[in-house]
Amino acid sequence: MAKAIYKKRYWDVVNGDSLPAVLDLCVFDYAVNSGPGRAKPLLQSLGSGSTQELINRYCDARLAFLKRLKTWPTFGTGWGRRV
Repeated sequence: MAKAIYKKRYWDVVNGDSLPAVLDLCVFDYAVNSGPGRAKPLLQSLGSGSTQELINRYCDARLAFLKRLKTWPTFGTGWGRRV
């Protein structure tokens, strides 16, 4: 049941099957943790580039968002490692 929920509510919403390997997991993980409504627009805002460049820009933007949260001092170490 959990697998079906993650696929329908996160993977499919961010079009994970159409993304390059590794970038797909970055976007999926962000969707699960911060919502697909934040993960998908961020990806769309990155423009073009190599997969590695997109991954780097995506993770940098994700980390910047997390650092702005008031709960960063409490959870930031773990979040930073995850990103």
